[in-house]
Amino acid sequence: MSPAHAATVERQLIHARIVPPRSEKSAYGPHMVAHALNAPYEALLAEAAGGGFVDPPEGWTAAMILAHVAINDRLLAAVTKAVTEGHSPPYDNAPAINSAQLRAYADRTGWDGLLDEVRSGADALMAAAAAMTAEQGQRLVDSRIVDAGNVVMDDAVPWLRILMVHGQNHLPAHRRQLAALRR
Repeated sequence: MSPAHAATVERQLIHARIVPPRSEKSAYGPHMVAHALNAPYEALLAEAAGGGFVDPPEGWTAAMILAHVAINDRLLAAVTKAVTEGHSPPYDNAPAINSAQLRAYADRTGWDGLLDEVRSGADALMAAAAAMTAEQGQRLVDSRIVDAGNVVMDDAVPWLRILMVHGQNHLPAHRRQLAALRR
């Protein structure tokens, strides 16, 4: 999937009105999202654990992808925790997309450290999401998301939607990126 297509899909998912079937309403909510994040994280970590990646001629290396996920997960977890405490802090993925910062973080942390950081960031995000009520998940959060230099989101959206897109689109996209960098 091209970056432009991925951005379009992500934008459509964020703006989609996601309403579960009436029979599933009681089971639908942050707990389900927290549970649903587990499989994409497991797939990403399994792909990363396989190693054997080559650096692309341009763009992010495998280590930079993991650095991005680790940093972004901390940002998502912090906003999720704040939402559960009754706040609506803005979310901006800018700290998680600066290539120079990602490279420095990856170099400083090392491969095994990056795997640990992704695992602990995933655990923190899933725990924060599980603590969120359905009402809190509908809290509007000013969210700015930039991908490949393009602003794909700059709007107030229900926080639960951001978490859903993270699990349904964002993590699988980075798993595919890693797979494409395998020798």
